Amino acid sequence: MTQNNKPHILVVEDDAHHRTLINHQLKDKYNLTFAVDAIDGARALQKPIDLALIDIFLGSNGTGMDFLDHMKSNGSSHIKTIALTAQGAKEDRQKYLDHGFDDYIPKPYNRVELIEGIERQLKK
Repeated sequence: MTQNNKPHILVVEDDAHHRTLINHQLKDKYNLTFAVDAIDGARALQKPIDLALIDIFLGSNGTGMDFLDHMKSNGSSHIKTIALTAQGAKEDRQKYLDHGFDDYIPKPYNRVELIEGIERQLKK
């Protein structure tokens, strides 16, 4: 938690529209740090982070799964993680959970679903 007692969330999302949407949905409830790719996300891990929302398809600089692997191998395995992806099939969900994500939220999602997923992980 930060000084204002709001949890600090890292959002790793390459799509500007989705970053804007997430910012609008969450800015009043959480402190947010945005990263446009895995490299940016790795830099952001130098700050205290409570949870990471990670898009699975990050463009040319790796995937969300690559970023999760980086987190787990570089001292950030304590940070709760939620995969954000357009892949909504049941087997996709299980694939991401098996890879090590703490939760999974398929796109499109609404504000309530996003906050419920975040709060569920922050309480663990």
